[in-house]
Amino acid sequence: MKTASSKITIIICLVAMASGGIAFGQRKADINPVLYEVNGEPLHAVDVSLVLQSMAAQGRQTGDPEADEKLAEMATERAIEQKLLAQKARKLGLEPDSERIAQVMTNMVKGAGGREALDATFAKAGTSYDRVVENVREMELARSYIETRIQSGVSVTEAEIANQYREHPELFSLPD
Repeated sequence: MKTASSKITIIICLVAMASGGIAFGQRKADINPVLYEVNGEPLHAVDVSLVLQSMAAQGRQTGDPEADEKLAEMATERAIEQKLLAQKARKLGLEPDSERIAQVMTNMVKGAGGREALDATFAKAGTSYDRVVENVREMELARSYIETRIQSGVSVTEAEIANQYREHPELFSLPD
């Protein structure tokens, strides 16, 4: 099993490869290794890479190698959590929102400039369209579990929100 540091390096390289930034002389089988097993299900490097890219798109990449490594660690944790939540959702018989999955994939195709370009990008990263659809399906299963099992039991009043804001203003300000 690879060390955490080498796993983070693999993830960062996959992101760079998927964006067309670099190419390595790795064998095809090594491009998308299994980084972890979560209850017997593999968690591939590309799974974590997709989460990392999503986080980077939300503006969390800094350009600072140490901070970006921490971001990659957070993406790995999020990918593992997502897989665990999806497993719980499947056990409960929950279904993902197929319309949402279709919309995400349509947006990916449009963003890549067409299906062929998207398939080429996935091939460079050692994955496929179908594998990414499965990843999006797991994301939707996790979201479904959160919405039906976690959020449904949470109730917060306007007064509680206002009190939290008043007591902890530092949580609601942007860093300088």
